[in-house]
Parts: sequence; C-alpha cells; structure tokens
Amino acid sequence: MSNFGGDDKIDPVLRQMIQEEQIKAQFQAQVHKFTDQCWDTCVGDSRLGNKLDYRTEACLQNCVERFLDTTISVTNRFTQLLQRGAAGGMH
Repeated sequence: MSNFGGDDKIDPVLRQMIQEEQIKAQFQAQVHKFTDQCWDTCVGDSRLGNKLDYRTEACLQNCVERFLDTTISVTNRFTQLLQRGAAGGMH
C-alpha cells in the first residue's frame, strides 16, 4: 500500500476500504488482461460474422473456464495467507 505521509494516522476503516479498492482495481486489470489474451488467442485476426464458429466459441469458453479456475485457486490461496497473517497478528 502507498504511504500517505504517515499513514499510521489513517483511520483503520479507511485503510481497509483503500486496500479493498486497490484489490478490486487489480482484479479488474487482470480481467481486462485475460479478456485481451483470450480474444487474441481464440479470435485473433479472423473475420467475425454474426455468430462465432464452434471452434472459436469452444476456445473462448475453455479460456474463460481456465481463468476462473486459476482465479478461484489464487483467491483461496490469498485468503489462506490473510487468515494466517490475521491469526499471527493476534498473538
């Protein structure tokens, strides 16, 4: 987190809100990156008509599923780390 010139004086609730917004922004950036990557991988420069062909649709679906699987796995790992950190901070 960025230092706000002595952020020890920042209200803990405000600090938590700032951290949550930073996490949301990072997640949104990842979604945009993933969208671009899946589009480039599955659609590329091919001309699209009114509908996606089966191969392109299957590719996009697989790409999205892999992204979701990875996101869930990473989110669970971060949750575990945060819980350990919170538990460690209570000692």
